[in-house]
Amino acid sequence: MEGKANNHTRRALSGLYPKTHIQFQNQLGDGISQVLIHCKDVNYGDDKGDQIVDDAQVYEFRFTPNPFYYPVFYCHFSSRNGVINEKVYNYRRDYKRCFKHCNYIIHNDAFYGINGNGDADLIWLWKPPPKMI
Repeated sequence: MEGKANNHTRRALSGLYPKTHIQFQNQLGDGISQVLIHCKDVNYGDDKGDQIVDDAQVYEFRFTPNPFYYPVFYCHFSSRNGVINEKVYNYRRDYKRCFKHCNYIIHNDAFYGINGNGDADLIWLWKPPPKMI
């Protein structure tokens, strides 16, 4: 019952607080490379599922944080460059860092989080994919 009350409260408050947009731009730059993205809010179970983003394309999702809903989105990224598993949105870190629009750029060398001033303030390097046995 508590989960239903929390969902009801979040919906009721969603009109009072601005939506936050999380956007991922695939800029691998070769015209053919895709990125597999899977994001999930670990606090509330909001699973965005697998998303395949073609080169030069964008994937985004939205949600409405408020004083009763502090999302923490972890995402898994997989491409020909390797894998990245990171916390792309943490309300406590990002509410002021990127407020209504959190932009991430996927490059060959790394994955960049862009803050509200347009600066890359989060940088995650690609890791080799796990070896299959």
